[in-house]
Amino acid sequence: MYTKKRRARLAVGAGLSLFVLGSQLFGGNANLLALLISAVLVFLYAWAYFGLLRYFVDSLMVWLLVYIGGALLPLLIALKLIAAAQS
Repeated sequence: MYTKKRRARLAVGAGLSLFVLGSQLFGGNANLLALLISAVLVFLYAWAYFGLLRYFVDSLMVWLLVYIGGALLPLLIALKLIAAAQS
């Protein structure tokens, strides 16, 4: 009934909708435009991250580097932004 691409698009749309809705319900005074922009950025980052993992599936060492680095990069960026906001 549904193709794989259509199911993936529905899942992405549902995920983005839940992210924005949850942020509005539990985030307090968050700006809706800022939430939409952050949801799109998270989607693009995840899309590129998993694309790189699929691309380097043949080389285990590079795959592990991308796997660990891609997981740590958002954390490091968030910590840097928090440190900049506090100073």
